[in-house]
Amino acid sequence: MTLRPASLTRNLATKSAGYLIALLLAFVTFPVMLHHLGPARYGVWMLIAELTVYYTYLDLGICSAVVYYVANHLARSQTADLSQTVSTAFWSVTGIGCVLSLVGLAVAWIFPATFHLAGPEALEASRTIVIVTMAAGISQPLELICSTLNGCRRQDVVNIIDAAVSAASSIASLACVVEGGGLLALSLIQLSAKLLELAWVFAALHRVLPGISLAPRLWTRSCLRRLTGFGLQSMLLNFCSLASSRTDVLVVGVFAGVRMVPFYGIPRNLIEYGIAGIRAVTSPFCAHLTHLHAAHRREETTALFLRGARISGAAAFLFTAYIAAFGRPFLRLWQGPAFVSGPVRDRADIVLVILAVAFLPRLLHSISVQFLYATRRLSFMVGLYCLEAVFRIALSLALVARWGLTGVAVANLIPIFLLQGLAVPGYLCRTFSFPLGTYLADAIARPFTVGLFAYLLSIILTTSVDPATWPIFLAEAAIAAALGALFAGVIASDASERQTLWNRIAS
Repeated sequence: MTLRPASLTRNLATKSAGYLIALLLAFVTFPVMLHHLGPARYGVWMLIAELTVYYTYLDLGICSAVVYYVANHLARSQTADLSQTVSTAFWSVTGIGCVLSLVGLAVAWIFPATFHLAGPEALEASRTIVIVTMAAGISQPLELICSTLNGCRRQDVVNIIDAAVSAASSIASLACVVEGGGLLALSLIQLSAKLLELAWVFAALHRVLPGISLAPRLWTRSCLRRLTGFGLQSMLLNFCSLASSRTDVLVVGVFAGVRMVPFYGIPRNLIEYGIAGIRAVTSPFCAHLTHLHAAHRREETTALFLRGARISGAAAFLFTAYIAAFGRPFLRLWQGPAFVSGPVRDRADIVLVILAVAFLPRLLHSISVQFLYATRRLSFMVGLYCLEAVFRIALSLALVARWGLTGVAVANLIPIFLLQGLAVPGYLCRTFSFPLGTYLADAIARPFTVGLFAYLLSIILTTSVDPATWPIFLAEAAIAAALGALFAGVIASDASERQTLWNRIAS
């Protein structure tokens, strides 16, 4: 079985390009959807999306395990084991997807009562949930095939397909709501997009690995036990991460009403796009780190991790700096004055800044999660995320009545800083014998310098000329982004990396 893996640079470039496309589509989609559906109806759509996100992580961690085992099998030229692993995983998650599709019937029954919906709104929400749940069931085998391609270090293929399908479905969704379509039509578009993407990645898998077999006869119980033995920790990690980071929108929906969901959900989604952007930088490292670790090339593994920490750390601090400086004028221009006015407890711009600061430690340690996946050391992060989930949910419930949306945002701030900001660096340096000075310099100090420069520059720009119109805002944002990226390139990279980058640009 021959394989031509893509370079880390190619995987990074295609992932980043896909992320930028998604960001542009979200920039156009959010205000149009809110305007045509209205705050309450769009709030229901956001709540349905929040609930179905959980479905994608109920695969017993098999998809995460497949990335690890495929990379290991390829590194050791174990062709037969590769087919057995992928086939067992494929049919297992397909069965899980079928079960999850049926779960949608129960969710559709309890959803209207939970969020106080009645009449036509309740009926539309119930039908939408059934279709969206079917799409979530199809996502199970889809994600499995994507994980297989990622293990082959061909994330570039996955990135291109995902970007194309996402663009097509977003355009179709925009046309749908502009023409008066509702949530049911949007869910049908989502279902069609999943079916198209599944067929496309299946064809891509057989081009990348022409000799692979997904025959049901290759399914074995022992292989499934091996996959779930690795994957259950991953599933628990992802589930705790979701419980701690996404239940806040559900808390707002239950205690503040669906009409207030967009005022919290839209800032929350902006932070999610920031998290996705950092993950676009770090996720391609996982298969490469796994490959080096499987080959027992310890020094190269450590060097690649620290390189990823510098790059992703600079991106994390840049994102936080720009949110802090440009968040309020951006929301005012993008969604309207209602998002930046009114009581402090319910202002979307305040929520956005608090969430950006709160999630900074998680953004910084995105590369650490990929490293722990590659080295099969997930138990620490599982315990940390479980503890974080308990604290964040409890704080959200305690603060929502008193401080409103701002209280829910603050509930994210305290646990993340205490747990991830302090515990993760100590664990990594103690367990993997990283030089503490080198780690702090590469993962914290140099990226912090980049973020501080970007924030001060942005504040100077916005204070000098108020970005009250789109042309002024875009001009100031472009200047800040260009100078910030240039400064990051100097501070967060070494001479050899800059020379490699320049050679690739020149070629």
